[in-house]
Amino acid sequence: MSLILAFSGRDISGRPFVVSEIIAGGAGATASSDGSDAISGDIGNAMNMPAEAMEMAAPLRVRELSLRDNSGGRGRHNGGRGCCREYEALTDNIRVSHRGERFDVVPAGVAGGSSPQPSTSMVLRVGGTIERLNSKAILTLQRGDRLRVETTGGAGFGSPADDSGHGPTLRGRPLF
Repeated sequence: MSLILAFSGRDISGRPFVVSEIIAGGAGATASSDGSDAISGDIGNAMNMPAEAMEMAAPLRVRELSLRDNSGGRGRHNGGRGCCREYEALTDNIRVSHRGERFDVVPAGVAGGSSPQPSTSMVLRVGGTIERLNSKAILTLQRGDRLRVETTGGAGFGSPADDSGHGPTLRGRPLF
């Protein structure tokens, strides 16, 4: 599962810019292991753009880059976690193309494992309103608006009650 963003407009000096980012979700668990966190499984040879590179290329401030806790399905083996990204517009009229998946339908858990949390995206307008986005959207950000994206995790495998094979955990995830 991936979410693709493309930002375009003019920077503070008036020069045009276009930047894009591929944001990954969590992978599903297997019969023998937890799913990987925030991994791009459906777009090969792709990585997220470092925050510093994004901020140099566009009038955006990257306010958050993190793993999304509790987004993966639970199970004997847990689904991988999705991630959270939040961008703040530093100029007016930044156009955004938002193309995501797993907003309405998520993968089912297997053998008693649970499904992950769905993806969600929203615009937090400078005036205080919040606009929830569909999986596919075109929008415009004004200075101070923030775009928040949270990707889905992967599905769990096996019953969470069967913790055989798991040692110590942190937030339900094995330490080793």
